[in-house]
Amino acid sequence: MKVEKYMPKSKLKILYIIILILIVGVEIATLINDPSNTKLLIKGAYVIVIYICAIFGFRSRNGILEEMRYKSNYRDIIGDAFKDDRKARKLLMRAISLYNDNRYDDAVVLLDSLHSLCISPGDYSAVLMFRALCFSERDRHEEAIAAYEELLMYDNSNSRAWSNLGLNYKNAGCIELAENAYRNAIRVNSKNAYAYANLAALLLDKNEAEEALAYTERALEINNEFVPALSVASPACTKLGEQEKAKEYFRRRVRKGSDK
Repeated sequence: MKVEKYMPKSKLKILYIIILILIVGVEIATLINDPSNTKLLIKGAYVIVIYICAIFGFRSRNGILEEMRYKSNYRDIIGDAFKDDRKARKLLMRAISLYNDNRYDDAVVLLDSLHSLCISPGDYSAVLMFRALCFSERDRHEEAIAAYEELLMYDNSNSRAWSNLGLNYKNAGCIELAENAYRNAIRVNSKNAYAYANLAALLLDKNEAEEALAYTERALEINNEFVPALSVASPACTKLGEQEKAKEYFRRRVRKGSDK
């Protein structure tokens, strides 16, 4: 899962510096051309001070807004993590920002430092979830698996973690473990459409098309436009000889894709 991307902070810093250099350049040019014009120089100095203060204020406000966005988009992951430790909470938000900017290695370094500050299951769950997501993005499936397995020691009813663990098991070639993880995801949350679709895809790969179709239909009961389920439903129907049904699922998939 990723949130909407915003302009990377590194680019914003470069923009701030360029503007400041331009203002200072105007001041230097004024000093060279008319060194006696002290009023203009003083006004320029005021502009520089106000600009710097405005940038710090903007960055502070932007940090608050960014934290609010992450709290909204990752509400189910973050929860009450580090609710009594404001410093650790800010570090978690910084790690999420790094993850969102695709700086996965940097995010992992920060998350590792947060790991030692974890106290509650919620603390561990948030830190380990993002740690696992970072590893998954880099196709480091064994490390992602280790993170999800540790997470589930603290929060065994985390359906997302079970389902994501299944994906990493599958990518690592551990098919039976993947199937078991998906079934656990469904067991702890019968409304997890991703778990149904993931399990259906795995069963289809095992040529168990009938059961695969049943799970896609369960996912579609939760969300009738759920693309991962539609993507499995069509080939499952084809394998079962239900051509008209396969075409209908395919058409729905294409319509949904065109809406993106």
